[in-house]
Formats: sequence, C-alpha cells, structure tokens
Amino acid sequence: MSLKYQEDLPDHDAAQPAPARVPQPIYSFILIGLYSAVFLCEIGTNLDRAVETAGFDKSAFLHSREYWRILTGTTLHGGILHILFNSYAFYSFGRLFEMLTNRAHLAIVFLLSCLG
Repeated sequence: MSLKYQEDLPDHDAAQPAPARVPQPIYSFILIGLYSAVFLCEIGTNLDRAVETAGFDKSAFLHSREYWRILTGTTLHGGILHILFNSYAFYSFGRLFEMLTNRAHLAIVFLLSCLG
C-alpha cells in the first residue's frame, strides 16, 4: 500500500459521528482509595491486632454496641495480593456499573453489600 493510494481514498471519517466518550469511573476510584487507605493503616499494625480492633466480632457488635464494625470489617484485607485482586475486580465491574447506571448507585450498592 503506497501513500498515493491512501491519498486517493475518499474521506469517510467526516460522515461518521465521533466515538462516544467513556466517563471515568470516579466512584470506583474513590472507593478503591478509601479501602486502600484502610489497608495501609492495617499494614502499620499487626494483622491480628487489626482484625481484633476493626473486624466484625458478633459479641462486640451485639453486647458492646460497636455498630461501626459492620463497615470496618468489610474493608479489611488479608494481604497485598488480596487487595490488588479485589481492587482490579472492583475497578473492572465498577467501571461497567458506573457506565450503565447512575454513578451514585455504585456507592449505594457497596454500602448495602457491606451491611449484607
């Protein structure tokens, strides 16, 4: 194929609409950043200590009324590989979810899954 042949081709690009722009998955980035920050705090302490202080403990939840354990227990991760794979999966599905629905629905579904 020569350059002359390419110049002789008709310009069909002007008739085609511009490709749709895919929005950035903002809520996915925010949620990944938040539970990554929790993981960084978890790394600073011993894993057993982190699970003891922030993990979901049924007796502490019921008797001591530590209701915040529902949310913090879901953000704990067992290691760097665990959080990397979770972040990749969350980014992949979160990007699709944000593109197909309202962006704020991702945060709502994340919160409901934490409660579930």
